[in-house]
Amino acid sequence: MTKKKTALANNIEINLDEVNTVENFISELLTEDSFYKLNSAFRTEESNQYSFFNTGENIEFVSINKDSLNPYSNTITEKEFFRIVGVNKTGFSKRSGKYQESLYSHYIRAIAENDLGYVSDILNKAMVFENNLNYVKMLMKDKTFMKEWRRNFGKESPLNVFKHSGNLRKINIIHERK
Repeated sequence: MTKKKTALANNIEINLDEVNTVENFISELLTEDSFYKLNSAFRTEESNQYSFFNTGENIEFVSINKDSLNPYSNTITEKEFFRIVGVNKTGFSKRSGKYQESLYSHYIRAIAENDLGYVSDILNKAMVFENNLNYVKMLMKDKTFMKEWRRNFGKESPLNVFKHSGNLRKINIIHERK
C-alpha cells in the first residue's frame, strides 16, 4: 500500500473508533432507568442544539435536539387546556381554583399579544398542573396521609389548597411526615 492509502485507512479507523465511542456512550445513557446520566451529560459545555460529551478519553461532539427530550414538548390543544383549567361555555367551573383562573388569564393575554412562546409556556404549565393534580388525588386516597393532613390543616382539602395555590409545598411537607 502507498502512504496515502495507509494514512486514509488509519484516518478511517480513528473516525470509526470515535463514532463507536459516542454510540457506546449514548447506548449506556439509554439503558439507564432514570434520566440522571442524560441530564448530567447536558450540563457539560452546551450551545442551543449541540452538546459535548466527555467520554473519558476525549470530548465528543454530538448534535441533539434537546426539545424532543422535554417531557412536555408536545403541547396540548386549546380544548384540553380549557378542560384542565375548568372553563366551559358559561365561564369557570365551580371547582376551579385561583391558580387555574390565573393560567386562563395568562393564556388570554398571550393570545392577545400573539406570543407563541408565551402560549407554549402556559400550555406546558397546564400539563404540569394536571399531572400534579392527579398526584394530589392519588395522595388523598392514602388514609395515613389524610390523617396527617387533617391533624395539621383541619377540614381544608389538599385538592383545594393545590387548586388555589398551584404548588405542592404544603402537600409535600405532609407527605414527608407520614
